[in-house]
Amino acid sequence: MEIMAAVTILALMAAVTFTIVFGAVKRSRYIDRELELQTEAASIGGLMAEDIRGAFHREGLAPFFLGRDSFNRDDPADAVTLVTTSVLPVRPDVPIGSAGEVEYIVTEREDGVLVLLRREQSPPVDPPEEGGAVYEVTDRVRSLNLTYSDGEDWFDRWDSQGLADHEAGKLPRKVRIELVLEEDGQRVTYSSTVAPVMAVGR
Repeated sequence: MEIMAAVTILALMAAVTFTIVFGAVKRSRYIDRELELQTEAASIGGLMAEDIRGAFHREGLAPFFLGRDSFNRDDPADAVTLVTTSVLPVRPDVPIGSAGEVEYIVTEREDGVLVLLRREQSPPVDPPEEGGAVYEVTDRVRSLNLTYSDGEDWFDRWDSQGLADHEAGKLPRKVRIELVLEEDGQRVTYSSTVAPVMAVGR
């Protein structure tokens, strides 16, 4: 009886220990994944912010800023195309700091996974929104929501070639970025508001 009691107690202690260790490992993996997602989201958001901050306006250069509002199922999947001085060109003969066309777009791959793509065309050429090099930035994007301000109101779309008074021939005064990354049901959100330098004082 004493031996059986001792074995039972040891079994209970082993079960408790296993539960504690398993929970600690699971929690550690959760934290590691969250930290990885947060780092990735901040890096992507920082890259987008740098491109938007360097948004460039020159007459006859189209599209110099085009923000499109769209959805994938119920989640925002916005896109933006702009001419910027912040693009890091792919071609070695293009000096850093020269104007380039950059596009961010959320699309669905053949396997059903959402991906965030970045297209670079440096220097920008006609026709716009074509050509250049396309890169997959991340396959963990859940949503991308971009909104644009003229200094007073916020808008879901922006077209510098459009006819609306708030956007015609202008850059937005501010751009709000909200990027959500997700992996295995775990989500992180990156939020930032950026002011294009060339829009200040216009």
